Amino acid sequence: MKLILLILLSYTIYTQTIDLNGYWELVDYNDGFAKYSLGTGAYSQGLFFTDSTIQFFENIFFSNLLSDKYVRTKEYKKKYSGNYYNRRKFTISNNKLYIPLYGNNLMTELMIKKNSEDTLILRNEILDYEQIYKRRVYSESEPVSFSKITFSTSYCLGECPVYNLAVDSTGYLVFEGIDHILFLGKYEYQLPDTLLNELKGLINIVNWKALENEYFGIMHGPALKTKIYCQDTLYKEVDDHTGPVTCELKWLYNFFEGISELPFKQKTLENNIFRDKTLKIRKISKSKNHTEYQLLDNKKNEYILSKLLNTEVASVSFVPRYFLDVYELIWDDKEQKLFEKEAGTIESDGLYFKLGSKVYKCNSEELVEYFEAIINEN
Repeated sequence: MKLILLILLSYTIYTQTIDLNGYWELVDYNDGFAKYSLGTGAYSQGLFFTDSTIQFFENIFFSNLLSDKYVRTKEYKKKYSGNYYNRRKFTISNNKLYIPLYGNNLMTELMIKKNSEDTLILRNEILDYEQIYKRRVYSESEPVSFSKITFSTSYCLGECPVYNLAVDSTGYLVFEGIDHILFLGKYEYQLPDTLLNELKGLINIVNWKALENEYFGIMHGPALKTKIYCQDTLYKEVDDHTGPVTCELKWLYNFFEGISELPFKQKTLENNIFRDKTLKIRKISKSKNHTEYQLLDNKKNEYILSKLLNTEVASVSFVPRYFLDVYELIWDDKEQKLFEKEAGTIESDGLYFKLGSKVYKCNSEELVEYFEAIINEN
C-alpha cells in the first residue's frame, strides 16, 4: 500500500511539474504596494523548467539556452549552451512550489496560480509579492535558402572587436578587421565544408520571420547588425543594440565570433609588411638572440599589427633597436587545427621595420615609447 501511495504521489508531482516545462519570462511584478511592468528589456528575468529542475536567469534570451523545440547532440549542447547557472531542484504539492535557496535546506513556498496555458503567477504570501510570467514558445523555423549573409559589429565603451564579414552560400568569405581584433585589414577566405555546413545549420534554425527589426538593451554595448539575402534580395535585417534576442540568433553571433579568429590566408590589402601571411608577434627584445625579452599578449599584438598594416616600402637603412619574434598561423583544413610556424624576426627602430630584405615605414606614428614601455615591464 505504501508503495502504491508513493507511486501515486510521485505521479501527481510529476504531472504538475511537466506542465510547467519550458521558458517563462517575467512580465509583471507586484510587491504589495506597486505593480511594475517589466516588458522584454535587456534585464528581463525568466525561469526555465525541466522536469524537477528550475533555473533562474537575469536575461532569458542571453543565456544561450536550448530551445525546447529542438533536439541537439551532447557535443552541440556543450559548445553552445555553456551558460547554465542558478539551478534548483523543486517540488510541487497542493499547488505550492517548494524551492531550496542559498545552498541550504531553507525552502521557499510559492503559491501557483496558472490562469491559462501561457500565464504563470507565483505568489509569496509571507513576503507579499507576486510575479507574473508569460510562456515563451519557439515556433518551428522554415529552412532559408540564403545567397549571402553579412554581419558587422560596432564600437562600445570598452574594447569590443569591430569588424565586418560577408559569407555567400558557397562559403566564400570577405572579412574586414577594423579595430580591437588581431586580424586587421581586408581578407578573403574559403570556409571548409565543416564550417559551411555548421553555418547553414545555424541559419536554418533561426526563425527569421518572427524576429523584430530592432532590439534595444545595454546601450553602451556594441551594435550588431545581421543581414540575410535570398536570391540576392534582402530577406531580413536585424539591428541588435545588445538587446534580448533569441538564443538561436545568439548562437549565430557565437559562430561569427569564432570566424573572426580564423587565420585568414588570402589578404586583399596591398602594401603591408605581411604579404599573404598571417603573422603574430610572440615577443619583443633589444637583442636579436632574444636572451632578454617580453612576451606580447593579444592586445599588444593587435595594436602593433594595426600600425604595421599602414606601411609603405622605404629605400632607407636604419639601425635596429628592437627585435620582434614572429610566427605564422596556418590553418589545416584536414586536421581542423591551427599550427604555428616560425616566420623570422622583424627589426625596427620604432619608425622603420624590416622583414626579410624589405624595409617599411610606419606612416601613423613612432612606436619607440610603446616598445620601451613593454620592454621595461616587470
